[in-house]
Amino acid sequence: MSTEVQEAPPAKSKHLGNLKNIPKWPKGVSQNPGGRPKGLANLVREKTKDGRELVEIMLQIARGNLKIETSYTTVDGQERFQERVPSHKDRIDAISWLADRGFGKSQETLTLQNPDGTSLQPIQIAVIGGTIPEPRQLS
Repeated sequence: MSTEVQEAPPAKSKHLGNLKNIPKWPKGVSQNPGGRPKGLANLVREKTKDGRELVEIMLQIARGNLKIETSYTTVDGQERFQERVPSHKDRIDAISWLADRGFGKSQETLTLQNPDGTSLQPIQIAVIGGTIPEPRQLS
C-alpha cells in the first residue's frame, strides 16, 4: 500500500466562485484517509462525565471564577507562567459556547428586496464560520 499523498488536480478556470471549478479528488483518495477516530466522542463523554465537567469549566470561566494559566517568554529566553482571571473576551466566549450548546446557534435573517422595494421570495442562508455581510447593490 502506497503512503504517497496525491494532490488534487488544479482548477481549470480562474473563476473560483463557481462550484464547477472546485477540483475533484480521484476516486478512492481522501483528504483525511484515517477519518475521525472511532469512539472519540464516546471517550470524551466518558472522561468528562457526559460533558458535565466541560460545562462546569465553562461556567467557571463565564463567572470569572477560574484562574487561567498563561505563559510568556522573557527577553533572555526563559519561559514564565502567570495566573490571571478570565478576561471579558474569555467570559463572553464561554457564555457563547454555553448558549450555543444549550439552546442552539441563533439564525440570522436577511430580507432581500427588488429595486422597486418589493420583497423577493424568502430564502435561507447558512453562514459557517463568519457573519452575514452588509447588504449591497449588485451591479
